[in-house]
Amino acid sequence: MSRPATRIAALAIVVLTLTGCFGGDVETRTEDEAKALVRDRSAQLATQLGGVAFTEAKENPGPCTSGGNADVFAVQGSYQAPLPTAEQIPTLNRIRDAWKRDGWEITDDRVIEPNAGILRAKSSDGYTYHLTSARSTTELGVIIYSPCFESPTPR
Repeated sequence: MSRPATRIAALAIVVLTLTGCFGGDVETRTEDEAKALVRDRSAQLATQLGGVAFTEAKENPGPCTSGGNADVFAVQGSYQAPLPTAEQIPTLNRIRDAWKRDGWEITDDRVIEPNAGILRAKSSDGYTYHLTSARSTTELGVIIYSPCFESPTPR
């Protein structure tokens, strides 16, 4: 795994653990159903990114709460999108504008160095998206988190 991908994966595990669901009603889904929902959203984003083919694609279930109900989980999808360095900021800006038009909450939007930025947003149906670029790479890191789901069977 490349160094940026390793950093993104490590950050994703920490964020997934910390962004858990803290009470309230959650929809019932199997892990496979929840993975498919995240995969569908990644396919939609790949289209928005210009029809890219994601590499290092993974959908992993994990806990939604620390010390809470083991049967409540979320799915984290992590992907790498091939994207030339010079196109990363314009692409992030285009995606941000589309998400704003769709009524999404933009939670982070910044240029971190020339040709590199971070874009984070929450969709109206509770999915969280993190896009991160780096000047030294020709890939855009993508992480998609599902809302919390309750397993219909013990996990």
